[in-house]
Amino acid sequence: MKALFAAVGVLALASGAGSVAGASPVITPGKTACDFEKIEEFVAWFGGSAENQRSATVNPLDAGFMEMEAKDGPVLVQSPHDHEELGWPILPDVAAVRMGHKMIYTEVDADQVKLQTKGGLGVDITYTFRRQPCWTLVKLEDRTRS
Repeated sequence: MKALFAAVGVLALASGAGSVAGASPVITPGKTACDFEKIEEFVAWFGGSAENQRSATVNPLDAGFMEMEAKDGPVLVQSPHDHEELGWPILPDVAAVRMGHKMIYTEVDADQVKLQTKGGLGVDITYTFRRQPCWTLVKLEDRTRS
């Protein structure tokens, strides 16, 4: 599990989250996950604060990380993690992420979208969001190999 949250920290550092001029969090007082139709607007809100992320993430979250010392080489290990086990925020400020990473949205179906962030230092994290009925983070896969 340490690898999962270490890589998310690498994403924050590589993107310069928290220190990039003009990359302030999205502030939307009084908004909830149900107030967004478009996934890009929801993700901007979601990345705006740890509180937003906690409120729009299933508990437990199906989270996976790379086990680098597995017998047959690196392998993704997926298991449920309670909110108390997660290091918040799990997605740094989206404006900062855009400055140094690719953000690729893939629509799985009308109610499910995957967001993959790829960038420097080998960062490769996929966030799966589902509308149920509000947008909700339902899965995280951290394939970062560091």
